[in-house]
Order: sequence, then C-alpha cells, then structure tokens
Amino acid sequence: MSNSSLLLCYDICDPKRLRKVHREAKKVGMPLQYSVFYLEMNNDEVTRLLKRLTSIIDSRKDDIRVYAISRFDDIAMLGAKFMEDGIQVFSQGRPMFSLSK
Repeated sequence: MSNSSLLLCYDICDPKRLRKVHREAKKVGMPLQYSVFYLEMNNDEVTRLLKRLTSIIDSRKDDIRVYAISRFDDIAMLGAKFMEDGIQVFSQGRPMFSLSK
C-alpha cells in the first residue's frame, strides 16, 4: 500500500483532550503549526489513527480534519519559519523536502 501526503488539523475545546490529541499526532506526524501536522500514511494507518482520535475527542465540540495533498512541496508557507534553513527531512529513506535560503 502506498502512502499519501496528508494534513491533519484539529480544533479541540478541552485542554486535556487537546494534549491527548496532540500527543497522538506527534507520534505519526511532523508538526507544522500548533494544531497542524504533516503525515505520510496509507489508508489503513489513517483509519487506525482516526479511530484512536475518535476515542479521545468529544464529537459534539471538537473538530479533526485530514486533508489529502499531492506532496509536501505544494504547501505554501508565509511568516515565521517552522525549521531553520538547510534542514532536510526524509521519509522512508527518501528526501521529502529541504529548506534552503
């Protein structure tokens, strides 16, 4: 099964649930912002992640979304850097992207 490039975004009302969701997201993704993570996963892995997150959140108050993107390079970034220049990020032995000056 091939992996897809995804963005996981969430808005969690309760601080305790927020910490739990953040902890789960950090296990599988790269943080881009406080509640936005870049993931590379196949469908089965996404299903398992969403099942774990469903058990944490209050579906009446909290919001979690997963967006498919074609690749990390398709993300436009403005403002404060999330990593220093010259950093290369690899996934499964392949370069995902590099930040350069």
